Amino acid sequence: MQRRQRALLDDHEWLRRHYLADQVSVSAIAAQVGCSTSTVRRALRLADVATRSRGRRRRLRALDADQVLRLVAAHGHIGAALRAL
Repeated sequence: MQRRQRALLDDHEWLRRHYLADQVSVSAIAAQVGCSTSTVRRALRLADVATRSRGRRRRLRALDADQVLRLVAAHGHIGAALRAL
């Protein structure tokens, strides 16, 4: 890993903003910086950033607001969530 790229992981504000505000995944940060995902997770831990679950991403996040509202209107909250799995 190059020194400049490593500096990004040491920059806790950049790391917080990238991971929390921009919702960039650990694997995407690792690819950008040129390191392993475990290195990024360690940097997040040192920056006191709680990591998201490693579980699969739900399709519900891929839907826009109008699609979610239509699902809820048609199937209720639980029905919409079950259909978006």
